[in-house]
Amino acid sequence: MTKISERLIYLRGKESRRSFADFVGVKESTWRNYEKGNTQPPAELLGEICKKLRISPLWLLMGEGEKTPPEHLPLLPNLSEEKIRLAALEDERRELSTENRQLWKENASLRERVARLEEQVKALRIAAAAPPMDASPPTAPVSAPPVHLPNHTSR
Repeated sequence: MTKISERLIYLRGKESRRSFADFVGVKESTWRNYEKGNTQPPAELLGEICKKLRISPLWLLMGEGEKTPPEHLPLLPNLSEEKIRLAALEDERRELSTENRQLWKENASLRERVARLEEQVKALRIAAAAPPMDASPPTAPVSAPPVHLPNHTSR
């Protein structure tokens, strides 16, 4: 293996491109470009790959020195564990999402109930301030009938 892209393919082994790209922290399309030799991985990523896979940076960069074959890499089997953990987290997210939707519905129902109660309180306050409905209307003051005096004219 003379090219870094060949060594990257070798490191991935039978692992899918997507899961391996996730494992090293890049997009699948980015990893594909590294494997095809279209682009070179940055030094920081190569350092992370060496740490995660416990391989020699000299072997990864130059193809020299000792290397660890993919079937003996201790971290690759953890991808399965990570997938299980991810599935469990996704299940938990779904449960929380369902609970959240239910709480939103309950909240809306309670808001409607509060609005109805506020209207009832308002109506009761208005009714308390108004005169009773069965009272007779106020009567005009009673006054004496007008007195008509005869017209007397002096002659």
